[in-house]
Amino acid sequence: MDRMVSVSDIEILDKYLEDAYGGDCFDKSIVDATLAEPLIFQPFTHEKETGDFAVRPIKDWDQLKNSLEERLEEYNETNVVMNLVLFKDAMCHVCRIARILYQPGGNALLVGVGGSGKQSLARLASFILGYET
Repeated sequence: MDRMVSVSDIEILDKYLEDAYGGDCFDKSIVDATLAEPLIFQPFTHEKETGDFAVRPIKDWDQLKNSLEERLEEYNETNVVMNLVLFKDAMCHVCRIARILYQPGGNALLVGVGGSGKQSLARLASFILGYET
């Protein structure tokens, strides 16, 4: 759904999902997990055994916000200070950018008006993944 470009597209997808999961074919716990909000994945967490990153779903907005604010503080200690306000959409964008950058050869074209935070969010996502910009 994070690749949809309009609210009407998202509503159409929601309708299709409701129709598909509406019957008795699926276990209720699977349906609830699939349709959980927020349905955003992030590659910020490390596997304890290997130290590698793992792409996991976000279960709690407050937990995500706290994690991103901690990482932003770490970034600000070693780089030019970024004063970011991490509201819901900004947090989603950081997760998407990080997910894209985490893929082999991952790259994205960030489009928006000047001053909207594209570069700052990309820098934060790169820092979280341990990449240099």
